[in-house]
Amino acid sequence: MDIDNDGNVHVAFSNGTVGGDPTGTNHIWYASSLSNWTNVQVDSDVTGNWWDDRINPSINVDSDNTVHIVWEDHRNTALSGDPAYQGGLPNRTEIYYANSSNAWTNAEIALPIDTAGPRVKTSPAIYVQNNSVHVSWIQTETDDWVAQGNLFYSNSNNWDSAVNISNNPDSPITDPDMPGSEMPSSSLGLSQHALSVDEDGNVHVTWIERDNSNNTYNIFYASSPSFNTACGNGRDLPANTWLMTAPSCTPSPTGINDQYGTDLGGTGYNNSWISFEWLTGTQKYNQQAGTDPLALGVGNWNYSFNAGTLTLSGTATPTEDCSIYGPGLTGQCFAIDLVPSAGAALWQIVGHPFPYTANWADVRVAAFDGTTWTQRTPSEAETADLMLKTFWRWTGSAYESHDDSTPGMLGILQPQESFWVRILPGSSDFNVEGIKLLIPAR
Repeated sequence: MDIDNDGNVHVAFSNGTVGGDPTGTNHIWYASSLSNWTNVQVDSDVTGNWWDDRINPSINVDSDNTVHIVWEDHRNTALSGDPAYQGGLPNRTEIYYANSSNAWTNAEIALPIDTAGPRVKTSPAIYVQNNSVHVSWIQTETDDWVAQGNLFYSNSNNWDSAVNISNNPDSPITDPDMPGSEMPSSSLGLSQHALSVDEDGNVHVTWIERDNSNNTYNIFYASSPSFNTACGNGRDLPANTWLMTAPSCTPSPTGINDQYGTDLGGTGYNNSWISFEWLTGTQKYNQQAGTDPLALGVGNWNYSFNAGTLTLSGTATPTEDCSIYGPGLTGQCFAIDLVPSAGAALWQIVGHPFPYTANWADVRVAAFDGTTWTQRTPSEAETADLMLKTFWRWTGSAYESHDDSTPGMLGILQPQESFWVRILPGSSDFNVEGIKLLIPAR
């Protein structure tokens, strides 16, 4: 249940009898006090299989009163597991999403989306903030429905950046003087999670997890800055797909093949997978050698015949005091050199340098006029003819554009991604001193 800005109550529920589906499967339904509790079916594409349930919905209403719903969906699955249960259990469940602004069009969102073997994703939670849809869910990499699962999180800015939250939680927040409740040893090891997002875009999650050593449960909490290690939890690269990537920490060792070679396997670099860089000065691509270094703030294009997760080893990204670049951002940031124009607009690929998200509206463009530094928002930088306010990311199949000021287009930079920016002719005034893109640290 959720309540919109006008006080209307909105409810999502799962039911197999409303509408009289002859298969007896459960569907996702929505109703609100605004429509006198008229039931609307949200899910679609019913297969007719008895196990094709759509269950465990979560609902959230955004600041524009758009209704968003996610649920656990069995439509793309077969039967396996315990044959004593009507011949088996669904061996694969995915997370689906729909919202009221696009006629409840169903979308499979919680990546990876592929045809891999058994995987169970259950009990999603949703929260919408600053035009971004945030979703968490429990995931088990087998078809064993009572196996120990992990808690994953992703968001609509880049669904393929899912991270495993429960691999790196904060300490339990259960009162240490209060013993955990004893539970049967067959109970699911991780359950009952809750998700929220504050106005700054920081994600907060709590969940219950069983201590297998004594069959007691504790409550855990994590927030988005602590979801990741110094380098993050990696980024999935689907097979036969191009992705724009970047290191989210200071890589050690620095070589591309040293970092990603074991992740992508196959017959090695330049055979099974490849990396390209963009040369801003000549506006051309260059195929890299496997020994070429990865560098903070610099992006790469990666392609692989085999699916893999690009993981990094290294140390935390170094930062500096933002105020040295003039009034504006305070605290720590990472400064990326932008290439000033020589009279014509330039494309540059920039890498997000941190293992956590950053709001594009918080990024600043700093320019030095020979005397002082001036910080500008992306929109102000566009007005000053320095850089377009828009950035572009490649999703694996299409480009998305985001900026810092247009409703519905506000962007959030994701860990281990790179993106395009457009340097404008006015930047040629700073050919000697240069201009920088300041990414704030947390």
